[in-house]
Amino acid sequence: MRTILSAVLLLTFSFGCGDTPAIDVSAVPFKGQPIFGGSLPDDDRYDAVVGMYITLRNGTFICSGTLIAPRVVLSAAHCVVSGRGRRMTVAAPSDITVFLGPALGDSPEAVSEVLVHPGYDPRALGVNDLSLLRLVDDAAVPPIDTLPASMANLETVGTPVIFAGYGLTEDGDIGTKLWVGGELSDVTSTGLRNEQDDLTGTCGGDSGGPLIYDFGGTWYVGGTTSWGDSACTDYGWSMRVSAFESWIDAF
Repeated sequence: MRTILSAVLLLTFSFGCGDTPAIDVSAVPFKGQPIFGGSLPDDDRYDAVVGMYITLRNGTFICSGTLIAPRVVLSAAHCVVSGRGRRMTVAAPSDITVFLGPALGDSPEAVSEVLVHPGYDPRALGVNDLSLLRLVDDAAVPPIDTLPASMANLETVGTPVIFAGYGLTEDGDIGTKLWVGGELSDVTSTGLRNEQDDLTGTCGGDSGGPLIYDFGGTWYVGGTTSWGDSACTDYGWSMRVSAFESWIDAF
């Protein structure tokens, strides 16, 4: 799994109206080497990790996200916008479908509201790359709380983390919820870096998915997958959720 932000921002595919189709992986373009190491969920708390179909002016895309309240999904801004500067547009709620099941297409949920961080600029990688979605109905699965700013001192180099999402695998598959472990290699005021050691980590389609901490047996969303090297083999960058607590809580 890995986010791809170079020549290809996300993984693109096409489909028509009607029922959600199966994804034809052979028709999905991607750049670079897929990543090994993803595992199927082994804990019910992964139910809060969601998949998303987003239709924008330049195509239809796959992203991931996390349910952080019964009707609120946290994801990446670049998942729901197209264009830059004055031409930047945000996807309409009707152009986004959220999926709660183990594979894209399972347990669809409609979206009623989309909010992009006001400081987001597509030209600045890894800066304010956050979005919030409000679901029409309460989700039937429990959310994962975001890490409060009062616990930010626990975010240090070497802290173990969990990544999860519906993105590309080493087998060329996409659209199945997977997770992989890692650790923080750098912590800045608003960002978190991880190294892609042993060819494990996030890849295309995982954008917006969570970086999860397990502190004392309690899970917290500590980050959202934002960007990394295009080959999915070097490093990844996530937005540091605790730095955006007031913006998230105001939604």
